[in-house]
Amino acid sequence: MKKLFVTCLILGLGAVPVAARPPALEKDLLVSRFENYAEKSRQAWGTPGMAVVLVADGKVLWSKGFGVKETGGSEPVDVKTLFQIGSVSKSFTSSLVALQVDRGKLKWADKVLDYDPDFRMYDPWVTREFTVEDTMSQRSGQPSYATDLLSFLGATRPEIVQALREVRPVSSFRSRFAYVNNLWLVSARVLERVTGRTWEQAVASDIFQPLAMSRTNTGFQGLWSDSNHSTPHQGKKGAIQPLRDNWPFKDWVYTYGPAGGINSNVEDMGKYVQMQLGVTPLIQAESLAVMHSPHVLVGGAKKEQPKAIFELGMASYCLGWIRQELHPSTLIWHNGGTSGCKTVVGFCPDAGMGIVVLSNLGNTELPEALMYRYYDLYFGRPDYDYSDTFLRNQHPAAAATAPPQNPRPPAALTRYVGKYRHPVYGLAEVRLVGSALEIGLGKTMRLKLTPWDGDNFSHSDPTESDAPPQFAGFSSDPDGKFSQLHLTLCDDVLGGRFERQ
Repeated sequence: MKKLFVTCLILGLGAVPVAARPPALEKDLLVSRFENYAEKSRQAWGTPGMAVVLVADGKVLWSKGFGVKETGGSEPVDVKTLFQIGSVSKSFTSSLVALQVDRGKLKWADKVLDYDPDFRMYDPWVTREFTVEDTMSQRSGQPSYATDLLSFLGATRPEIVQALREVRPVSSFRSRFAYVNNLWLVSARVLERVTGRTWEQAVASDIFQPLAMSRTNTGFQGLWSDSNHSTPHQGKKGAIQPLRDNWPFKDWVYTYGPAGGINSNVEDMGKYVQMQLGVTPLIQAESLAVMHSPHVLVGGAKKEQPKAIFELGMASYCLGWIRQELHPSTLIWHNGGTSGCKTVVGFCPDAGMGIVVLSNLGNTELPEALMYRYYDLYFGRPDYDYSDTFLRNQHPAAAATAPPQNPRPPAALTRYVGKYRHPVYGLAEVRLVGSALEIGLGKTMRLKLTPWDGDNFSHSDPTESDAPPQFAGFSSDPDGKFSQLHLTLCDDVLGGRFERQ
């Protein structure tokens, strides 16, 4: 079945656009209707600033900045303003692989071990069978977002890759979709072996420069040293707060650079969409088709009125892209969420349609709503207010567990004090600070504990302002000594169990 999808897409890329469009809106009217809807939606979501570029018939139709770079400020966003693009960066990594395939230096089905002999997954058979394509397909069998916390703890890329061997699978290999970032670091290691360059060097020389993406870059300094950059924001108790360059976890997304560490603007990203459409010849049509073809089913599509993204049409994960079956044209897209920005890039290869939305507020579905709205306008489909629907039906933050009505008192706090170790998340040092417990985790994280019930304590999630509380629980051995610490923040690997040293 996979070969059938690839063949059809190759034919589509090599032919005259085939998606039939109803009588199109006159372009000025299309832009006017979209622009009004975009600004109304931005205000509804409370997003301080965003920028949009629209592509029509393979050409840039229109682009504009909305709002401000930082809440409370007056500097407007324009088409050159830099944003973090988050996981849209994954498609840049798969594009780098495609270029090496085109040059005969690499094959999609090559085994990772042939390039990285130190690579290990939990299961030895999976390790032996893991291909370059598998590193980008989101079907590894790991839990979703496995080991992401390591980047917040100051871990390096090699340390995150090393941790893969400790992650027990929750599904069989290649059977189910589960979104992870860690394997994109493996993709980058393969590229480094093949090209002799770092991922940052390769993406700059092989993609940014040929496409004249002159203001696109990588890394923390690439964003913050630029005078025209947008500040990321998070929501906190109904307020919008900027995450400035002194935020303690500012580097995490750049540690995961091949999965999420590119900074760009809509002026440059419009050029990137044209390349993915095949308008700008950089990657061969056959390789573009492989990148845009289904590799694992994500799900979606409902007969009743859609209330969420994947209810709009059946979706599959490709290689750094999502393929969604809409009518009259298949939509290829990917979003990106950092700790304060939200992005989407979408396009229809057989119709020359494309859109990029960059915004500076995390955890919203505003970019996706605008993407679907433009799709409808472009193809003359009936009006539908995606922004209002997504806003009303957005998944609320998980409700905090209610504290017990009659909580048991904890033991003497000094009994919990000590050092506890986890094979992946390392040392958790429990100490008494004043009259309260605190856990030092990794190089950067400090968790202040509040008694909850007996030997269980709560603490805030330091990575996300509006997240519900997390928990730390202590278990004692038969002698009554506290020998184990369980952190829900780390329960994606070995249940978050730390053993006392």
